[in-house]
Amino acid sequence: MDILGIGIVSPLGNGVEAFWQGLGGGHAPATAEHRLETPQGPRTLTIFESADSGLERFVSRTALRRMDAFGRWALLASCLALEDAGVTLDDQAKRRTGLALATGYGCQNATYSFLDDVIDHGDKCASPSNFANSVANALASQTSLGLGIQGPCQTLSAFEQSPMHALWCARQWLENRAVDQVLVGFGDESCGLLEYAIAATAQRPITAGEKALPWNEGSFWVGTGFAALLLGRDGAKPGSPRLDSLEQLSAPPHQAFAEHRAVFLQVHGQLGPGSLHAGWSALGNALETRPLLGTMPTSQGFDLAAAALSLRHGCLRPAPQGEARLQPRDSLACLQADTDGQFHLACLHKD
Repeated sequence: MDILGIGIVSPLGNGVEAFWQGLGGGHAPATAEHRLETPQGPRTLTIFESADSGLERFVSRTALRRMDAFGRWALLASCLALEDAGVTLDDQAKRRTGLALATGYGCQNATYSFLDDVIDHGDKCASPSNFANSVANALASQTSLGLGIQGPCQTLSAFEQSPMHALWCARQWLENRAVDQVLVGFGDESCGLLEYAIAATAQRPITAGEKALPWNEGSFWVGTGFAALLLGRDGAKPGSPRLDSLEQLSAPPHQAFAEHRAVFLQVHGQLGPGSLHAGWSALGNALETRPLLGTMPTSQGFDLAAAALSLRHGCLRPAPQGEARLQPRDSLACLQADTDGQFHLACLHKD
């Protein structure tokens, strides 16, 4: 699958230019310190924050009135991916475009706000907007309505497996010629309940300014945002990044580090996979985006965006020892471990 366009809503900023500059150390990510009271005492978490600035360029304020922040991130990332690809959706393109959005946790803030309303005031007084925004397919329905997409449309949620499921879905649609292109999105948001659970179950106290625990104690870097890729089988510009293979493996793919110029590592707050990644992260061609973006179940989508931009620009970011030039035949990989002991490997090269 060719990566035709990339859209980013992240703590490093919105759009590929801000994201690329941030990956190179041009500016720091947006963060905030959240203090939480837990049974173990007060703890402070660093949250990597995203915002929907710039969405008014694509969608009127009236149309955004009933959308929550998470829905606006998904819509903005999708609009930015289309803009990056130079694609305008006419009536024919709207019918031939698919939409597959991946989220590990779903619409948390809308869900818990709706539940709070029911608990505090009864179901008759619960917010209908919060209910509508909390349902499983809210992200895809809002984004498809915002863009006018009439092709197949799905929200997929399977924790750390979510990005790979969305990519498999896109590949099947393209192979079956059900669509000409697919917008694939990846994202998660944070909420008070998630932050409390992280702080209360951490292996040791998290001090102010500490963004994460080591790999083998859990990687609780609380990230937020949305990344979108416009994928297609035809029409890519020469030199466009291309997704070669998508694999789910039951054994650690040690060979990936020998076969690819660099491997983007991702694990989300899990002790078992974290222990394995701790050894991998010491390798010379292992890369991490978590110090710049935090982590979430769908972080692999942001790694795919970073890898694709690295191939597009011909240099590797973020690089552990300064920016490194890529050769024309270099390939990159994105590796995600999940709680079931599975490993999800996506491989890219320059077309």
